[in-house]
Amino acid sequence: MQNRHLTGSDVVHILFVLFGVWIIWMSYDLPGGGEMMPIFAASGIIIFSIAQIVKEIGFARRQEELVRAVPPLSSGFLKAVLTLVISVSYFAATFYIGYFVATTIYIFVAAYALGVKKLSSMTLTAVILVPLLYGFFILFLGAHLPKGFLV
Repeated sequence: MQNRHLTGSDVVHILFVLFGVWIIWMSYDLPGGGEMMPIFAASGIIIFSIAQIVKEIGFARRQEELVRAVPPLSSGFLKAVLTLVISVSYFAATFYIGYFVATTIYIFVAAYALGVKKLSSMTLTAVILVPLLYGFFILFLGAHLPKGFLV
């Protein structure tokens, strides 16, 4: 078996791991238990990104061939970079406009960027997900989520 080279997908997953570590590091400055939600979310980002890298390495070994490298300007790579930019913007927006407003906007923007075109699907997701997040983080965990000028 030949050596496996770093693919565009690997680079994106590594960037997501670094983004998750950055979120955790920045979250420790949040007051009043506000670090719980970002640490929880960032941990999930890190775990799933590492799992995806391991999965791709295993796929390459099982197939006994190199995983085709994603060219830097391919649509898959650009979509992954766009997702990363949207996620970083979302994280920053939570401090300026508030967690729940930013989350609602993020659901619509991220879904559209990933190819979901039905407004009804995005609305249904937001209507179900945002109250569930509120219940989990505020009522169950008692976390103090970032509040901005909108909430």
